[in-house]
Amino acid sequence: MLVLICLIAQTVNLKPAEAVLITNIPTIERSVPGPEIKDERTDYDEIISKYSRLHGVDQNLIRIVIDKESRFNPRAVSRSGAQGL
Repeated sequence: MLVLICLIAQTVNLKPAEAVLITNIPTIERSVPGPEIKDERTDYDEIISKYSRLHGVDQNLIRIVIDKESRFNPRAVSRSGAQGL
């Protein structure tokens, strides 16, 4: 499935000193909560920390992906055959 998102912004000059921005991009007036990050220690903290620094990826992002994909089960196997964390 192909999803196409079109964001439009156009500046309309009314007077030399004034400008109006017309857009279909919604404004966010309050912060949107992110995923809940559990503050639990795992057997994989040292590995996650090492590769987080090596590749410049946030440790919490790595933990969230591992949790969602395999619940930290190193023997997990998906329906498509993906294995591990």
